[in-house]
Amino acid sequence: MREKTTADEILTDKVDQLINNEKEIKITTIQQEIKVTRHENMFTKLVLPALDDILRFFILHQYQQKWQHTRRRLRSDSKQNPCSSKQLQNRGLDLRLQEVIFLANSVKFDILILLEAGAADLQHSKQTFFDYKTYYQEGENANGGTVLLIREAIRSSLVPCAIPDVCAIDIMEEEPIRMIGVYAPVSRT
Repeated sequence: MREKTTADEILTDKVDQLINNEKEIKITTIQQEIKVTRHENMFTKLVLPALDDILRFFILHQYQQKWQHTRRRLRSDSKQNPCSSKQLQNRGLDLRLQEVIFLANSVKFDILILLEAGAADLQHSKQTFFDYKTYYQEGENANGGTVLLIREAIRSSLVPCAIPDVCAIDIMEEEPIRMIGVYAPVSRT
């Protein structure tokens, strides 16, 4: 009987140890989960955005180098000023056409992106900018719409896009360069 009591005491001690170990394991598991969550938050809120910014920088740098190469080629081919692009938010092309013409004559642009063009009279702008290809994407409101004007000497084609206020073109070089004009109305921002 004494042996059974001793065995029961030993078994009770071991069960108590297991219960204490289980509590310690639960505490350790909770601490590890907190650390993992903290590291996940740091990774998703700090590291991933930083990596995204670095990646965007390298992509932008790559496109700038391609654009500089294209500008040099166009300059040598056409004997004109370096290829330049401008963007103007004009709040209605028909209302501010004179300002756009003044800008075009003073800057001698190769590519002009006009945002907030409104319901533009494209026939009139095609007559005014006869040495430019005109691409237009209708907007979702009265002020919306995007116009891209590209010098005829630059090979380009319209990229089909059903999204209002977004006009995209491909400039045909060794590798196509995509230019996108996007007007984001207040209702979309």
